Amino acid sequence: MSYLRLRHVFTTSASNIAVGLVSLALTVLVARSLTPQENGYYSEFLLIFNLYYFFFNFGMGPSFTYYLSSGKLEFTDLIRSIGRILFILLIVSFLFVLLFVAFPEFGSFFSRTFNIKMDILIFGVVAGFVFLVFNLCIAILLGYREYDKVNCLNIARSAVPLVLTIICSFWFQNSDAFIMTFIASMALVCCVAIYIALKRTGSVRFSKGSKSKAGHIDLLYRYGTYIYLSNFFHYTAIRGSLLIISIYFLPEVVGFFSI
Repeated sequence: MSYLRLRHVFTTSASNIAVGLVSLALTVLVARSLTPQENGYYSEFLLIFNLYYFFFNFGMGPSFTYYLSSGKLEFTDLIRSIGRILFILLIVSFLFVLLFVAFPEFGSFFSRTFNIKMDILIFGVVAGFVFLVFNLCIAILLGYREYDKVNCLNIARSAVPLVLTIICSFWFQNSDAFIMTFIASMALVCCVAIYIALKRTGSVRFSKGSKSKAGHIDLLYRYGTYIYLSNFFHYTAIRGSLLIISIYFLPEVVGFFSI
C-alpha cells in the first residue's frame, strides 16, 4: 500500500492546476467554436450533469475513502454497497429517461418549466451517471492511497474531452456534437478508471483486523450523509443561480453567465 509522501503534495497541487487550466481551455474552445445560443445549450448540459452528480452521490465517495483507508470496511462489502447504489441509480435514471420518451407531454412540461431542451436533460442524466461511477473509482483508489493514479485519472478526465473536442470542432460546430463528444470522453476515462480500480483491489490482501462489521455499513451511509448535507448549500449556491437564470433567461445568457 502506498503512503502519503511530500512529493504527493506537490504532484497533487500540480495536477489540480493542470486540471483547472485544461478545463479553462475547454471552456474557451467551446465558447469560441459555438454561437452564443449553442454555447448556452452546452452550459445547460453541464449544469444538469453536475446537478445530477451532486444530488445523487450522497457523499459516498469520501465515505468510501475513509472507511477503506481506515481498514474498517472490506472491499467486498464496499463493492456490495456500490453495486446496490449504482443499480438503484441506474433504474431511477432509466425510468426518468423513459418517462420523457414514453410521455412527451411530461417531457415538454419539464422542458418548459426549466427552459431546457429535453435532449439536453437526457444527455445530462447520462453524463452525470458516468461521472458518478468515475468518482466512486477515484474514491476507491484514494482509499488505497494511490495518489499518483488518482492524479493521472483526474488530468485525463479533463484532457481527453479537450483533445476529442478539438478534433470534433474540425467537422462540427453545434452543441449536440460537443455534448456527445464530452459524454464519449467521460465514458472512455471512466472505463479506464474502473479497470485500474478493480486491478488494484484485486491484489489487496486484508488482515484479520480489517474485517468489517454490519454496523460499519450503516456508519458508511451516515458519514456520507453528513458530507452531503455539509456541501449542499455551498453547491446549490453555485449551481442554483445558474438554474434560476436558465429558467428566466435565454440559453445565450446562461452560456455567458456560465463562462
